[in-house]
Amino acid sequence: MKNNLNSVFIGFMSGLISAMVLLFIFTLIRQHSISLDDSFKYNLYRLMVWGGVWAILFAFPISKNIWIKSAIIGLAVIFFNFLVLMPLQGAGFFGSNADSTVFIMNIVFNFLWAMFAGVIYKAVA
Repeated sequence: MKNNLNSVFIGFMSGLISAMVLLFIFTLIRQHSISLDDSFKYNLYRLMVWGGVWAILFAFPISKNIWIKSAIIGLAVIFFNFLVLMPLQGAGFFGSNADSTVFIMNIVFNFLWAMFAGVIYKAVA
């Protein structure tokens, strides 16, 4: 039981850290400076919490290979966004009502997040 809770905690923290680091990197690339306004803080907290929640899946015995496990978790997050979140936000299934950059960035960001979280999880666990 203790080992499972440790795995869940490590998974949550790896997802939280991964989301935080990637958000900072993407913000720096887009703006070349970070303005810590309320919308940035809201997005940071939201991504950290959801990154942690999704990374709990690293505790499940999906695959022993961290790259395969990360790819599966990344695809789960991407399809959840495409099939649940985007329609609820009015963007349509697979972002059909949104700009093509929304579709592409969802794939790029979430796949990078999963790979980075998997590396952190493997290093700590």
